[in-house]
Amino acid sequence: MLKQNKEKGGFYNKLFDYISSLLLLFSIM
Repeated sequence: MLKQNKEKGGFYNKLFDYISSLLLLFSIM
């Protein structure tokens, strides 16, 4: 259960990183 939550959190962290890098790219453009 704990491991599953950790994996889910890691997924959201990756998603957040991906979105913030996309926003950064668009702000540069």
